[in-house]
Amino acid sequence: MGVYREEFYEFFEQISKHLWYINSYEYTVAIAGLEYLQDGECKLGGYSNSGGEVYSAPKPMEGGSIQMSLYKDSLCLNPYDSDELNYDEFMYGNYRSFDDYRTDDYYKGSQAEMMTKEYTMTLFNEVYEEFKYCTLCLDYPSYQDGYFIGDTGTDEGDLINQCWKFYSHDSYHCNNDCIASAHAQGTITTLKYGDKFFGKLQSIQGFVLL
Repeated sequence: MGVYREEFYEFFEQISKHLWYINSYEYTVAIAGLEYLQDGECKLGGYSNSGGEVYSAPKPMEGGSIQMSLYKDSLCLNPYDSDELNYDEFMYGNYRSFDDYRTDDYYKGSQAEMMTKEYTMTLFNEVYEEFKYCTLCLDYPSYQDGYFIGDTGTDEGDLINQCWKFYSHDSYHCNNDCIASAHAQGTITTLKYGDKFFGKLQSIQGFVLL
């Protein structure tokens, strides 16, 4: 037993590939979000008006959420702060807010997909909300890229254990220093390790999650 950290993109990909049916809302949002994230790495996005390099990467937010942001350095540690410029506007020049997508009739045909691909990643974060917390290692009916493995995905040989799936795909042991770093960032939900609590209490629909 222990605490492990998962490679960023791999975490989201493994959930989307094996837990949701291809026509489900969750699968649609997850795949759209993964396309929007690309590989989730820090990369050169372009140049500022003054000629400086501007980099882009997912930004960890309080409570385990993420959003796409701009940075000044190639490690994506120093935010490119601008009240008038965000990731979508800089990268694509056609920024639309989440509220714009929510109320625009033009996009209703593919509303979930279009609404997912915006820098706050509101829908993407909502879909993955339950996976931001430590849960039991359950055997799930298994899909492969949105389709049942076998006839129903529930035969004994077709079930998939969530913890094993993460452990077998780019997971690394997270010791005291690792957990303390995440705690200092303020970007993890509550975690009890030994006799200490890390992270921050989160409440959903009236319940406090420990």
